[in-house]
Amino acid sequence: MDKVQLIYLEKKKVKTLFIIPLFLILFYLLKPDKSNFTTWNQDDNTTHYIDNSTGITVTTFKKDKLGITLPNFRGVTKNDLPFNNNSNKPWRIEYFCEPDWTVSFFNLKTKKSSEVYLNELNFENQVIISNESIELSYYYKPPKESITKNRFYEFELNLKIILNYRSNKIDASIMLHPINEDKYEVTFVAQDAAYMWFPYQNQENVRGFTINDNVVSDELSFIHVNSGNSYFGTYCNVNSVFSGFETVNFNNIDEYKIYGGILNGYLFVPEYIPVGYQITSKRYGNRIDDIIENYNPLSLTHHNNVPPLISRFISFTKYHVNYDKKFKINFRLFMGKSHHPLSNNKNILDAISFLE
Repeated sequence: MDKVQLIYLEKKKVKTLFIIPLFLILFYLLKPDKSNFTTWNQDDNTTHYIDNSTGITVTTFKKDKLGITLPNFRGVTKNDLPFNNNSNKPWRIEYFCEPDWTVSFFNLKTKKSSEVYLNELNFENQVIISNESIELSYYYKPPKESITKNRFYEFELNLKIILNYRSNKIDASIMLHPINEDKYEVTFVAQDAAYMWFPYQNQENVRGFTINDNVVSDELSFIHVNSGNSYFGTYCNVNSVFSGFETVNFNNIDEYKIYGGILNGYLFVPEYIPVGYQITSKRYGNRIDDIIENYNPLSLTHHNNVPPLISRFISFTKYHVNYDKKFKINFRLFMGKSHHPLSNNKNILDAISFLE
């Protein structure tokens, strides 16, 4: 091999060594985002966490214009996955709006009762993201002064929400711990009345459904739940988007009375909270049993017997909560989009059964 050939081979070797890493760099920069979740900081106040398999989106706020700090749940359509925060496409799916979750408590010693809209509270919160899940934790400890004039909230509160990758179900747990030694009857309510599909700004195309013991109903009602896996939800009859709350079996389920259903109002939301349609203790009674006895869910309807508001809810009541007996429950939020119209019971059952 002469000198000219050696020089040629050396140059070819150097050129190859340069091209290979350049190719790898370009491939890394140009390849599509394969991460399981995308985090989008829309602005200084709003952050979205998008599951790039299901499109389920957890939206968190530092504090929104209504003072809300708890998350809501939206969705990205399959055609827009993996999510690109530069697409500037409008939101379409609203699985859950800002949660109208409440706690009502009756002090068995003083005989005084109160209800608290959880978004009134200034939570400490934390978000933990891995490649397999997003975990949101909210903690509240009452200050010594009242949260509003002459109203005290007498519990520490821990709320945890976990979204696992590729899952259409979100695990939620809440624990309430009295800060004094009094005994209480406590009711926690998870509820909301989502529009389900943007740009709709009403529930004209929304219908409710309940599934208890595999029986599907669309009636407004309070349903007493004796075991896990009952469903209380709503769907959009135009786009077949559906979502709601699911009961689950947990270790101490026998200590709680559980109700769920579809209502035309919000349970235990204080009158000064500007959401409307409140089913208040002042009018119907300060305990869940009183409301069930005194409130007629069919009292407010309009054309075609469709209520002006459709709210799905799940409630848990424990009759003896004290410093040594905490209030701790688990439930799920389910959500998805069916390939079939949800206007018949079989399709609703099929849609629920396919959720992972």
